[in-house]
Amino acid sequence: MSEVTITAVQPVLGLMVGDTVTVERTHRVDAAIKTGRVTVAGDESEEETLARIAEDVRAARAELGVPPRNASRDAWAAFLAVKHHVTVSDDQSRDDLIDVWDHHDCDTAHGAGPEEDD
Repeated sequence: MSEVTITAVQPVLGLMVGDTVTVERTHRVDAAIKTGRVTVAGDESEEETLARIAEDVRAARAELGVPPRNASRDAWAAFLAVKHHVTVSDDQSRDDLIDVWDHHDCDTAHGAGPEEDD
């Protein structure tokens, strides 16, 4: 069998939480991976992981057309009203609109949320 580097999420296989070891990949190790008791350690450093996540967030924001947080109130109002069909009132500030976006559920707003029982 091959070797795999794992990190214990809970005490298992003689490991304590947070222990990272390289072990022979056995049926017991595969079962621990499958049940989430250990995770397979990646080759990325923490900095690389954080950079990848930040880039994923930037790409998602660009794909959705989310304005920068320092964009004008009008830009935020147009984004929410036109692209996400959110009702915007004249008395809402830019910060209010950003807060609406931060707490906005796109799936529910577009009717793709949980179905209600009749």
